[in-house]
Amino acid sequence: MTDVRFGANRAATDAQPAASSNWGFFQRAVILAGVVSFGLIVWQLSDVLLLLFGAILIAVLLRAIAEPLARHTRLSDAVATALTSLFVVAAVFLVFVFFGAQISGQFGEIAQRLPEAIATVEQRFNLQNLSQRVMERAGSATGTIISNLTDKTDIPGED
Repeated sequence: MTDVRFGANRAATDAQPAASSNWGFFQRAVILAGVVSFGLIVWQLSDVLLLLFGAILIAVLLRAIAEPLARHTRLSDAVATALTSLFVVAAVFLVFVFFGAQISGQFGEIAQRLPEAIATVEQRFNLQNLSQRVMERAGSATGTIISNLTDKTDIPGED
């Protein structure tokens, strides 16, 4: 009689590993699908995440400048942060005013030298139509940026 129960228990334990191995496989498959989904979401949102990182970095910088200002002048945190923001914007504006012509000239020089440099790279590495591909990509990127800017600056109600 003990043999019959032993056989019955053995059949029950044989079924249990199959069910647990299916459950383990299902768990691993769900984890893999979650990791792949998370990777795809991060990849699709990489531009937004980069903007978010930059915004946090700028906010930390502004707070680091505003905090001592608020402490030493007894201004509120909001006023000190606003003054700091205005100071940073003014500093960036002044850099463009004083160095804008030089920066513009350097970009013009780059634009003049770029076709010659691309031709040299094409010859050295035996590449075909590299300059056309670079110009197409640059044009499409510029076009995308300009179209995004014009789409964002449309005023509702104006045609």
